[in-house]
Amino acid sequence: MFIFLPLIAAALAVLYLGSGRYYVEHLLFVVHFHAFFFLGGIAVLLLQHLSRLAAGPLAKGFTAVEGMLGMVLAFYVPWYLFRAMRRVYEQGWWQTAPRFALLGLAYLLSLVFTGLGLLAYTALTL
Repeated sequence: MFIFLPLIAAALAVLYLGSGRYYVEHLLFVVHFHAFFFLGGIAVLLLQHLSRLAAGPLAKGFTAVEGMLGMVLAFYVPWYLFRAMRRVYEQGWWQTAPRFALLGLAYLLSLVFTGLGLLAYTALTL
């Protein structure tokens, strides 16, 4: 995350080049968004752990809630990012949608490069 978040903030800085915002503002936006994302992930992991500890119908209930929360987060997190981009950067739907799509591509590329870097680092330190 120490490498991934600055890469995404740099992508936002490029996408909103003429906005007059500093790189640190984009970085703060990305940190806040990922804090929300990780909070949702913690809730899912907590429910998963509780379902392993519980027995019988209670375990099935925790598993069901975990599945529903995971599905809700899968749809809500991108929507939340889109809405946050619209609100923070004060642009309309048509101006935000292409930037949102390009940010999704930047996420994919940053994830690949971060994963490859982590793989190389692991191979070199064995």
